Amino acid sequence: MRIAVFGLGIIGSVWAQQLRADGHEVRAWNRTPRPDFPGFVEDAAEAATGCDIAAIVVSDGTAVSAVLDAILPVLEPGTIVAQHSTIGVEETLGIAARVEAAGGRFLDMPFSGSKAGAENRQCNFYVGGEDAVLEEVRPTYRKLAKSIISVGRHGEAMSLKLAFNVLTAGLGQSLCEAVRLAEVGGVSRDLFFRAFETHFARCGYTDLKRPLLEKGEYGPQFSVKLMRKDVLLAQGESEKSGLNLPLVGLLADIYQAGGKAGLDECDLVSLIRLLE
Repeated sequence: MRIAVFGLGIIGSVWAQQLRADGHEVRAWNRTPRPDFPGFVEDAAEAATGCDIAAIVVSDGTAVSAVLDAILPVLEPGTIVAQHSTIGVEETLGIAARVEAAGGRFLDMPFSGSKAGAENRQCNFYVGGEDAVLEEVRPTYRKLAKSIISVGRHGEAMSLKLAFNVLTAGLGQSLCEAVRLAEVGGVSRDLFFRAFETHFARCGYTDLKRPLLEKGEYGPQFSVKLMRKDVLLAQGESEKSGLNLPLVGLLADIYQAGGKAGLDECDLVSLIRLLE
């Protein structure tokens, strides 16, 4: 297939290379030019021209809208726009309407898996949209995925992703606070994690974060900046629905503090530094 990937950050750059390795014709675009990246095209419209799938993997709703501004005028009828960025539910519905009004087909297709999941082709995709459109892209995405789950209508997949990111942020903060509580009681991080190996609360997520916390090195698997954006989106969705979520409010405050402390480009468990 002819695939255009918009956004060459932590995830998009990995997917673009994997899709090329899988035999697809891949054009890649990024807001900050990356001329040395295989298949890089400086103009987003040129990247989109003639593609079968336009995969959008950018930072937020504003960036998604900017990509659409550039590519919608050149998309051929029936082109599939797969939107992977985590954005608001109402933003998702508006973007779906724009794509369909331009003659394209839209998939609300957020994912989980972060850097390690992408590199190991173990992303989980949650898909809102028509089943027939999903089946067209399934063979392509199957090779990137641990799972592809049809959720329902546009916006519903994004609601699920925001819920999962609240859980992820909460788990990360709980782990940081547990590690620090043990440390002030004289228990080293190494001993904490060795003892934790047989605890019922141990899970894949805590295993993923263990090396970062043990070494005190916080290269981003999921950055503070992006998780703060998602927590604030979840807070906005809960407020619109009249749902009181006290933990989400606390997480929003913590992630705001992380940004002020200069942790935006670090992994979310770098927030342990706020406790040191």
